[in-house]
Amino acid sequence: MVHLHVPGPARVPRKGGPPRGDPAEEDAALAEAVREIRRQWQELPADRSSYGLLRHLHPQAAGLLAAAPARPLLFNYLGRYGAPGRDPWPYAAEAPVLGIHRAARQPLSHPLEINAVVDERSGEPLLTAVWRWSARLVDGRDVAGLAQEWADVLAAFARASAAAATPREQTGRAAVPAQRTEEQWPCSPLQEGLLYHAHRADGASDPYHVQTVLDLDGPVDAGALRAALAALTTQHPALRAGFRWNCQGQAVQTVPAAVEVPLREADLSRLPRDERERAADEEVRRDRDEPFDLASPPLLRAVLLRLGPGRSRLLLSYHHILMDGWSMQVALADLAELYGSAASGAAPAPAPRPSPTCATSRGRTSSWPARRGRNCWPA
Repeated sequence: MVHLHVPGPARVPRKGGPPRGDPAEEDAALAEAVREIRRQWQELPADRSSYGLLRHLHPQAAGLLAAAPARPLLFNYLGRYGAPGRDPWPYAAEAPVLGIHRAARQPLSHPLEINAVVDERSGEPLLTAVWRWSARLVDGRDVAGLAQEWADVLAAFARASAAAATPREQTGRAAVPAQRTEEQWPCSPLQEGLLYHAHRADGASDPYHVQTVLDLDGPVDAGALRAALAALTTQHPALRAGFRWNCQGQAVQTVPAAVEVPLREADLSRLPRDERERAADEEVRRDRDEPFDLASPPLLRAVLLRLGPGRSRLLLSYHHILMDGWSMQVALADLAELYGSAASGAAPAPAPRPSPTCATSRGRTSSWPARRGRNCWPA
Protein backbone atom coordinates (compact mmCIF):
# COMPACT_ATOMS: atom_id res chain seq x y z
CA MET A 1 0.00 0.00 0.00
CA VAL A 2 1.29 3.45 -0.93
CA HIS A 3 0.04 6.69 0.70
CA LEU A 4 0.70 9.60 -1.61
CA HIS A 5 0.25 13.29 -0.76
CA VAL A 6 0.41 16.00 -3.44
CA PRO A 7 0.89 19.41 -1.74
CA GLY A 8 2.02 21.49 -4.71
CA PRO A 9 3.18 21.70 -8.31
CA ALA A 10 6.13 19.75 -9.71
CA ARG A 11 7.97 19.29 -13.00
CA VAL A 12 7.13 16.38 -15.25
CA PRO A 13 10.09 13.94 -15.29
CA ARG A 14 11.32 12.39 -18.51
CA LYS A 15 12.10 8.71 -18.67
CA GLY A 16 15.72 7.86 -18.17
CA GLY A 17 16.81 10.97 -16.30
CA PRO A 18 15.96 14.37 -14.91
CA PRO A 19 13.75 16.87 -16.77
CA ARG A 20 15.27 18.37 -19.91
CA GLY A 21 14.18 21.02 -22.37
CA ASP A 22 12.53 24.39 -22.08
CA PRO A 23 10.08 24.48 -19.13
CA ALA A 24 7.92 26.97 -21.04
CA GLU A 25 7.60 24.53 -23.97
CA GLU A 26 6.70 21.69 -21.58
CA ASP A 27 4.04 23.83 -19.92
CA ALA A 28 2.66 24.83 -23.33
CA ALA A 29 2.43 21.18 -24.37
CA LEU A 30 0.61 20.32 -21.16
CA ALA A 31 -1.77 23.25 -21.64
CA GLU A 32 -2.57 22.00 -25.14
CA ALA A 33 -3.22 18.51 -23.76
CA VAL A 34 -5.61 19.97 -21.18
CA ARG A 35 -7.50 21.83 -23.93
CA GLU A 36 -7.84 18.64 -25.96
CA ILE A 37 -9.14 16.69 -22.95
CA ARG A 38 -11.67 19.41 -22.24
CA ARG A 39 -12.77 19.41 -25.88
CA GLN A 40 -13.35 15.64 -25.86
CA TRP A 41 -15.19 15.85 -22.53
CA GLN A 42 -17.53 18.54 -23.85
CA GLU A 43 -18.41 16.33 -26.85
CA LEU A 44 -19.78 13.58 -24.60
CA PRO A 45 -23.58 13.40 -24.12
CA ALA A 46 -24.96 15.30 -21.15
CA ASP A 47 -26.28 12.04 -19.66
CA ARG A 48 -22.97 10.31 -19.02
CA SER A 49 -23.75 6.81 -17.79
CA SER A 50 -20.76 5.27 -16.08
CA TYR A 51 -19.13 2.02 -17.09
CA GLY A 52 -20.45 0.32 -13.95
CA LEU A 53 -24.06 1.17 -14.75
CA LEU A 54 -23.72 -0.02 -18.33
CA ARG A 55 -21.85 -3.16 -17.30
CA HIS A 56 -24.17 -4.38 -14.59
CA LEU A 57 -27.59 -2.69 -14.97
CA HIS A 58 -28.17 -1.87 -18.62
CA PRO A 59 -30.32 -4.62 -20.18
CA GLN A 60 -28.58 -4.51 -23.56
CA ALA A 61 -25.02 -3.41 -22.68
CA ALA A 62 -24.54 -5.71 -19.69
CA GLY A 63 -24.25 -8.86 -21.77
CA LEU A 64 -21.93 -7.27 -24.33
CA LEU A 65 -19.56 -5.78 -21.76
CA ALA A 66 -19.46 -8.97 -19.69
CA ALA A 67 -17.44 -10.61 -22.46
CA ALA A 68 -14.82 -7.82 -22.42
CA PRO A 69 -11.58 -8.26 -20.46
CA ALA A 70 -11.81 -7.26 -16.80
CA ARG A 71 -10.60 -3.80 -15.84
CA PRO A 72 -7.15 -4.04 -14.22
CA LEU A 73 -7.40 -0.64 -12.51
CA LEU A 74 -9.94 0.97 -10.19
CA PHE A 75 -9.69 4.73 -9.63
CA ASN A 76 -12.12 5.99 -7.02
CA TYR A 77 -12.19 9.77 -6.52
CA LEU A 78 -14.17 10.67 -3.39
CA GLY A 79 -14.32 14.42 -4.06
CA ARG A 80 -13.49 17.24 -1.64
CA TYR A 81 -13.74 16.78 2.08
CA GLY A 82 -14.10 19.59 4.63
CA ALA A 83 -15.36 19.05 8.16
CA PRO A 84 -18.52 21.18 8.75
CA GLY A 85 -17.98 23.98 11.22
CA ARG A 86 -20.66 22.74 13.61
CA ASP A 87 -20.25 19.01 13.17
CA PRO A 88 -20.68 17.47 16.68
CA TRP A 89 -18.27 14.67 15.71
CA PRO A 90 -15.63 16.34 13.54
CA TYR A 91 -12.52 14.58 12.30
CA ALA A 92 -9.43 15.37 14.31
CA ALA A 93 -7.04 17.55 12.33
CA GLU A 94 -4.41 14.80 12.39
CA ALA A 95 -6.81 11.96 11.48
CA PRO A 96 -6.48 10.50 7.96
CA VAL A 97 -9.48 11.39 5.83
CA LEU A 98 -9.24 8.10 3.90
CA GLY A 99 -10.16 5.67 6.65
CA ILE A 100 -10.40 2.68 4.29
CA HIS A 101 -9.75 -0.60 6.07
CA ARG A 102 -9.76 -4.04 4.53
CA ALA A 103 -9.32 -7.48 6.05
CA ALA A 104 -5.93 -8.98 5.31
CA ARG A 105 -7.39 -11.92 3.37
CA GLN A 106 -10.16 -10.00 1.64
CA PRO A 107 -9.43 -10.03 -2.10
CA LEU A 108 -9.16 -6.81 -4.06
CA SER A 109 -11.75 -6.11 -6.71
CA HIS A 110 -8.98 -5.08 -9.14
CA PRO A 111 -5.25 -5.84 -9.39
CA LEU A 112 -4.60 -2.15 -8.66
CA GLU A 113 -6.92 0.15 -6.69
CA ILE A 114 -6.49 3.91 -6.18
CA ASN A 115 -8.68 5.86 -3.75
CA ALA A 116 -8.24 9.63 -3.83
CA VAL A 117 -9.75 12.57 -1.94
CA VAL A 118 -9.05 16.29 -1.53
CA ASP A 119 -8.81 17.23 2.15
CA GLU A 120 -9.74 20.87 2.90
CA ARG A 121 -10.01 20.73 6.70
CA SER A 122 -6.96 22.94 7.22
CA GLY A 123 -7.95 25.50 4.57
CA GLU A 124 -5.26 24.33 2.14
CA PRO A 125 -6.50 21.70 -0.36
CA LEU A 126 -4.41 18.53 -0.08
CA LEU A 127 -4.85 15.66 -2.52
CA THR A 128 -4.34 12.27 -0.85
CA ALA A 129 -4.28 9.02 -2.81
CA VAL A 130 -4.04 5.51 -1.37
CA TRP A 131 -2.75 2.82 -3.75
CA ARG A 132 -3.45 -0.87 -3.08
CA TRP A 133 -2.48 -3.78 -5.28
CA SER A 134 -2.25 -7.53 -5.42
CA ALA A 135 1.29 -8.60 -4.58
CA ARG A 136 0.85 -11.76 -6.70
CA LEU A 137 -0.07 -9.83 -9.82
CA VAL A 138 1.71 -6.49 -9.54
CA ASP A 139 5.31 -5.61 -8.58
CA GLY A 140 5.37 -3.14 -5.68
CA ARG A 141 8.35 -1.29 -7.14
CA ASP A 142 6.44 -0.68 -10.35
CA VAL A 143 3.50 0.68 -8.35
CA ALA A 144 5.73 3.02 -6.34
CA GLY A 145 7.32 4.37 -9.50
CA LEU A 146 3.96 4.78 -11.21
CA ALA A 147 2.52 6.57 -8.17
CA GLN A 148 5.37 9.05 -8.05
CA GLU A 149 5.21 9.73 -11.78
CA TRP A 150 1.45 10.14 -11.55
CA ALA A 151 1.87 12.70 -8.75
CA ASP A 152 4.45 14.69 -10.70
CA VAL A 153 2.37 14.73 -13.88
CA LEU A 154 -0.84 15.54 -12.02
CA ALA A 155 0.72 18.52 -10.26
CA ALA A 156 2.15 19.82 -13.54
CA PHE A 157 -1.22 19.37 -15.24
CA ALA A 158 -2.84 21.44 -12.50
CA ARG A 159 -0.43 24.25 -13.24
CA ALA A 160 -1.03 23.95 -16.96
CA SER A 161 -4.80 23.84 -16.41
CA ALA A 162 -4.76 27.39 -15.09
CA ALA A 163 -2.93 28.54 -18.21
CA ALA A 164 -5.35 26.63 -20.45
CA ALA A 165 -8.54 28.14 -19.01
CA THR A 166 -10.80 29.68 -21.65
CA PRO A 167 -11.97 33.32 -21.27
CA ARG A 168 -15.35 32.06 -20.08
CA GLU A 169 -13.65 30.01 -17.36
CA GLN A 170 -11.36 32.82 -16.25
CA THR A 171 -13.26 34.49 -13.43
CA GLY A 172 -10.32 36.27 -11.85
CA ARG A 173 -9.62 33.38 -9.50
CA ALA A 174 -6.69 31.09 -10.15
CA ALA A 175 -7.54 27.44 -10.88
CA VAL A 176 -4.79 26.38 -8.51
CA PRO A 177 -4.44 28.23 -5.16
CA ALA A 178 -1.24 30.21 -4.93
CA GLN A 179 1.39 28.83 -2.61
CA ARG A 180 1.72 30.62 0.71
CA THR A 181 4.63 33.02 0.65
CA GLU A 182 4.76 33.57 4.40
CA GLU A 183 7.27 31.57 6.37
CA GLN A 184 5.73 28.96 8.65
CA TRP A 185 6.88 28.83 12.27
CA PRO A 186 6.13 26.13 14.82
CA CYS A 187 3.93 27.03 17.78
CA SER A 188 4.93 26.79 21.41
CA PRO A 189 2.94 24.28 23.51
CA LEU A 190 0.97 27.15 25.07
CA GLN A 191 0.08 28.58 21.67
CA GLU A 192 -0.91 25.14 20.43
CA GLY A 193 -3.14 24.73 23.46
CA LEU A 194 -4.86 28.06 22.85
CA LEU A 195 -5.35 27.12 19.19
CA TYR A 196 -6.86 23.82 20.30
CA HIS A 197 -9.34 25.52 22.63
CA ALA A 198 -10.28 28.07 19.96
CA HIS A 199 -10.98 25.19 17.56
CA ARG A 200 -13.12 23.44 20.16
CA ALA A 201 -15.07 26.65 20.90
CA ASP A 202 -16.41 26.65 17.32
CA GLY A 203 -17.57 30.27 17.37
CA ALA A 204 -18.78 30.30 20.98
CA SER A 205 -17.56 32.83 23.53
CA ASP A 206 -13.78 32.59 23.75
CA PRO A 207 -12.32 33.10 27.25
CA TYR A 208 -8.97 33.98 25.65
CA HIS A 209 -10.41 36.99 23.83
CA VAL A 210 -8.90 39.95 25.70
CA GLN A 211 -10.42 43.42 25.56
CA THR A 212 -8.78 46.57 26.91
CA VAL A 213 -10.97 49.67 27.43
CA LEU A 214 -9.27 53.08 27.55
CA ASP A 215 -11.05 56.36 28.33
CA LEU A 216 -9.31 59.20 26.51
CA ASP A 217 -9.49 62.94 27.22
CA GLY A 218 -8.87 65.46 24.47
CA PRO A 219 -9.21 65.26 20.70
CA VAL A 220 -8.34 61.94 19.05
CA ASP A 221 -7.12 61.86 15.44
CA ALA A 222 -8.48 58.65 13.90
CA GLY A 223 -6.06 58.85 10.98
CA ALA A 224 -3.07 59.16 13.30
CA LEU A 225 -4.40 56.26 15.39
CA ARG A 226 -4.73 54.09 12.30
CA ALA A 227 -1.16 54.94 11.25
CA ALA A 228 0.11 54.20 14.76
CA LEU A 229 -1.59 50.78 14.79
CA ALA A 230 0.01 49.94 11.44
CA ALA A 231 3.43 51.02 12.73
CA LEU A 232 2.90 48.97 15.88
CA THR A 233 2.46 45.77 13.88
CA THR A 234 5.58 46.69 11.89
CA GLN A 235 7.58 47.16 15.08
CA HIS A 236 6.27 43.94 16.66
CA PRO A 237 6.01 41.14 14.06
CA ALA A 238 4.31 38.86 16.61
CA LEU A 239 1.22 41.07 16.31
CA ARG A 240 0.94 40.07 12.63
CA ALA A 241 0.86 36.34 13.34
CA GLY A 242 -1.91 33.96 12.32
CA PHE A 243 -2.35 30.44 13.66
CA ARG A 244 -3.78 27.31 12.10
CA TRP A 245 -3.39 23.56 11.72
CA ASN A 246 -1.51 22.52 8.60
CA CYS A 247 -2.37 19.56 6.43
CA GLN A 248 -0.32 17.26 8.63
CA GLY A 249 -2.22 18.25 11.77
CA GLN A 250 0.62 20.39 13.15
CA ALA A 251 0.01 23.78 14.78
CA VAL A 252 1.89 26.46 12.83
CA GLN A 253 1.96 30.24 12.72
CA THR A 254 2.60 32.51 9.76
CA VAL A 255 3.68 36.14 9.86
CA PRO A 256 2.68 38.09 6.73
CA ALA A 257 4.80 41.02 5.63
CA ALA A 258 2.08 43.53 6.47
CA VAL A 259 -1.42 43.63 7.95
CA GLU A 260 -4.09 46.30 8.35
CA VAL A 261 -5.46 46.59 11.87
CA PRO A 262 -9.24 47.14 11.66
CA LEU A 263 -10.32 50.43 13.25
CA ARG A 264 -14.03 51.14 13.52
CA GLU A 265 -15.46 54.49 14.61
CA ALA A 266 -18.83 55.05 16.27
CA ASP A 267 -20.09 58.56 17.02
CA LEU A 268 -22.36 58.45 20.09
CA SER A 269 -21.94 62.10 21.03
CA ARG A 270 -25.39 63.16 19.77
CA LEU A 271 -27.26 60.74 22.02
CA PRO A 272 -28.64 61.81 25.41
CA ARG A 273 -26.26 61.05 28.25
CA ASP A 274 -28.12 58.00 29.60
CA GLU A 275 -28.59 56.52 26.15
CA ARG A 276 -24.99 57.34 25.30
CA GLU A 277 -23.65 55.21 28.16
CA ARG A 278 -25.98 52.35 27.31
CA ALA A 279 -24.94 52.56 23.66
CA ALA A 280 -21.27 52.60 24.68
CA ASP A 281 -21.78 49.51 26.86
CA GLU A 282 -23.52 47.80 23.95
CA GLU A 283 -20.58 48.59 21.65
CA VAL A 284 -18.20 47.12 24.23
CA ARG A 285 -20.29 43.94 24.45
CA ARG A 286 -20.64 43.72 20.68
CA ASP A 287 -16.89 43.96 20.17
CA ARG A 288 -16.17 41.49 22.95
CA ASP A 289 -18.58 38.92 21.50
CA GLU A 290 -17.12 39.10 17.99
CA PRO A 291 -14.74 36.13 17.68
CA PHE A 292 -11.35 36.09 16.01
CA ASP A 293 -10.46 33.76 13.17
CA LEU A 294 -7.00 32.69 14.31
CA ALA A 295 -6.00 31.78 10.76
CA SER A 296 -6.74 35.30 9.46
CA PRO A 297 -4.40 37.91 10.99
CA PRO A 298 -4.30 40.39 12.50
CA LEU A 299 -5.75 39.07 15.74
CA LEU A 300 -5.93 42.65 16.93
CA ARG A 301 -8.59 45.29 16.27
CA ALA A 302 -9.70 48.65 17.61
CA VAL A 303 -12.98 50.52 18.08
CA LEU A 304 -13.04 54.27 18.71
CA LEU A 305 -16.20 55.57 20.43
CA ARG A 306 -16.87 59.31 20.28
CA LEU A 307 -18.69 60.22 23.51
CA GLY A 308 -18.63 64.01 23.35
CA PRO A 309 -16.36 67.02 22.98
CA GLY A 310 -12.92 65.91 24.12
CA ARG A 311 -14.18 62.48 25.32
CA SER A 312 -13.48 59.21 23.57
CA ARG A 313 -13.28 55.55 24.49
CA LEU A 314 -10.84 53.20 22.76
CA LEU A 315 -11.48 49.46 22.69
CA LEU A 316 -8.44 47.32 21.91
CA SER A 317 -9.25 43.65 21.42
CA TYR A 318 -6.78 40.86 20.79
CA HIS A 319 -6.45 37.15 21.27
CA HIS A 320 -4.34 35.89 24.14
CA ILE A 321 -2.39 33.69 21.72
CA LEU A 322 -0.67 36.90 20.52
CA MET A 323 0.56 38.27 23.84
CA ASP A 324 -0.01 38.30 27.58
CA GLY A 325 -0.77 41.16 29.95
CA TRP A 326 2.88 42.13 30.43
CA SER A 327 3.41 42.36 26.68
CA MET A 328 0.22 44.39 26.34
CA GLN A 329 1.70 47.07 28.60
CA VAL A 330 4.70 47.33 26.28
CA ALA A 331 2.41 47.48 23.24
CA LEU A 332 0.31 50.26 24.79
CA ALA A 333 3.39 52.34 25.61
CA ASP A 334 4.69 51.93 22.06
CA LEU A 335 1.26 52.72 20.61
CA ALA A 336 1.12 55.98 22.59
CA GLU A 337 4.57 56.98 21.36
CA LEU A 338 3.74 56.13 17.74
CA TYR A 339 0.43 57.98 17.96
CA GLY A 340 2.17 61.06 19.28
CA SER A 341 4.50 61.07 16.30
CA ALA A 342 1.67 60.57 13.82
CA ALA A 343 -0.56 63.23 15.42
CA SER A 344 2.26 65.78 15.24
CA GLY A 345 2.53 65.27 11.49
CA ALA A 346 5.60 63.03 11.49
CA ALA A 347 5.50 59.55 10.04
CA PRO A 348 5.43 57.04 12.92
CA ALA A 349 8.75 55.23 12.65
CA PRO A 350 9.01 51.85 14.40
CA ALA A 351 11.85 51.64 16.89
CA PRO A 352 14.88 49.72 15.52
CA ARG A 353 15.04 47.21 18.36
CA PRO A 354 13.99 43.60 18.99
CA SER A 355 10.30 43.12 19.68
CA PRO A 356 9.68 42.45 23.38
CA THR A 357 6.16 41.25 22.56
CA CYS A 358 7.41 38.57 20.20
CA ALA A 359 6.57 35.38 22.05
CA THR A 360 8.57 33.14 19.75
CA SER A 361 11.71 33.29 17.70
CA ARG A 362 13.37 30.95 15.26
CA GLY A 363 15.89 29.68 17.76
CA ARG A 364 13.37 29.09 20.52
CA THR A 365 10.61 27.47 18.52
CA SER A 366 12.80 25.35 16.29
CA SER A 367 14.35 23.64 19.31
CA TRP A 368 11.18 23.47 21.44
CA PRO A 369 10.44 19.89 22.52
CA ALA A 370 7.51 18.81 20.40
CA ARG A 371 5.53 17.10 23.15
CA ARG A 372 6.49 19.05 26.25
CA GLY A 373 3.57 20.61 28.02
CA ARG A 374 0.88 19.14 25.76
CA ASN A 375 -0.48 16.82 28.42
CA CYS A 376 -2.14 19.76 30.22
CA TRP A 377 -4.14 21.67 27.59
CA PRO A 378 -6.61 19.01 26.33
CA ALA A 379 -8.16 18.82 29.83
